[in-house]
Amino acid sequence: MQVGEKKEVLQTVSDNSCPVVFYNATLPAFTRGFLSNGNTDMIVAIGGGNAQFSTVMADYLYNERGYRKVFCFKQDTITGNNNVDPFVACFEGMGGQVISNTPVNQGTEDWSQVLASVINSDAEAIVGWTAGDEAIAFYKEWYNSGAYAKYPVFGTMSWGFTDSNIISELSEEILNALIATGLSVPVSYIYSIDSSENKAFMDALRRLLGYPGGILVRDDINMDIYLALKCFIKALDSVGPDAGAVSLADAMRSVDFYGPSGHVFFEKGSTVPNKDIYIATLRNPDGTPYYKLLKHYPEIPQFGLNYDGEDFVPVAD
Repeated sequence: MQVGEKKEVLQTVSDNSCPVVFYNATLPAFTRGFLSNGNTDMIVAIGGGNAQFSTVMADYLYNERGYRKVFCFKQDTITGNNNVDPFVACFEGMGGQVISNTPVNQGTEDWSQVLASVINSDAEAIVGWTAGDEAIAFYKEWYNSGAYAKYPVFGTMSWGFTDSNIISELSEEILNALIATGLSVPVSYIYSIDSSENKAFMDALRRLLGYPGGILVRDDINMDIYLALKCFIKALDSVGPDAGAVSLADAMRSVDFYGPSGHVFFEKGSTVPNKDIYIATLRNPDGTPYYKLLKHYPEIPQFGLNYDGEDFVPVAD
């Protein structure tokens, strides 16, 4: 679910006092109770928080890739702000320069002015997030304008911007340009994780669904849905099937286990678990686009990586 649906669900939770589990990355306005009258007793945001992804991307681009000057853009929505602003704060906190953090209207089809601003700057890369048809339009203009020859693209969140639903709509020329320039994104799961938990999961998945080995299209399966179910089962094992709403929600936020995506646990008082985040890059060796693991960031806290002594805590919209 996205912002509108989550608001409705939180209202239902408030009226009926039942636990709610958000399976995908969720805004602080939801996880910290700003939209539920300060009440977080029933919230389990198993999919994590937006800053966990974007601050990891900032660290990767600054410390691993050596970028010091980037051009940012964001869909001009609460989701866009929360997907990109933590990156900007973290990247600048480490000493990098963000030339622009350009808001772009939702539904934008003409990206010529945005890309012209990039081409006229001394940026080393483009970093940002948008979703759906406007993401496809962005990639087309990035290629058609010639920006691809100088400015690689990186996402602060994969969902909606670089997942297979978007990538599959791009021409072979654009896809090859993205691969050649190293399109990379932060994800919470990748099939090639080298752990006993993930190997067992993948073996079971192949037996059940007949998946071929080695293929990764990121959203073939949403790992956070699996984790939500695993979290729920472990909570029931702890409190029993006759548990009340509060005790069940508390039990879900008390889990501590290693799953296919890594270590999942909640720090005291948090509605968002610490999560392992992975940087992955796009590949297409046999005509089936997939993502290859580049770097593993273990146990990232709910507000992202710590930089210059303080956790990044977004302002509620």
